[in-house]
Amino acid sequence: MKKCSKCQIEKEVKFFNTRNSKTDKLQSYCKKCAKEDRSKRYLLDRENAIANQRRINIFNKYGITEKEYNTMLELQNGKCAICGSKEIKRKGAKYFNIDHCHKSNKVRGLLCHNCNIVLGKIEDSKEWLKQALIYLS
Repeated sequence: MKKCSKCQIEKEVKFFNTRNSKTDKLQSYCKKCAKEDRSKRYLLDRENAIANQRRINIFNKYGITEKEYNTMLELQNGKCAICGSKEIKRKGAKYFNIDHCHKSNKVRGLLCHNCNIVLGKIEDSKEWLKQALIYLS
């Protein structure tokens, strides 16, 4: 049994998260109080929390930092790497899509929503693109 330092209720240890820095290896707040605390902090600084989560997500998914994303955007003059549009073309979106090769996971560039969707639909097929160009001629 352990007493939560926030709600002051004594609870079983299974209701506490682990914390290696503590002598008893348990967080001082119970899971319920810890969740409430995280929710309050998130609401107070929502924009920063969203930006931080985006940084984590692009690094975990694509292996690039926010600085590398910004450098790519600068090298592309703030435009889509395919169509050259400065518009993201997706309602509510703030950032260009990070295009990558699904075989090698190598990042290729930043694309507007429409160009990213087209590449996804054709599954990066150069042969399909050649056939489409013949069809459009």
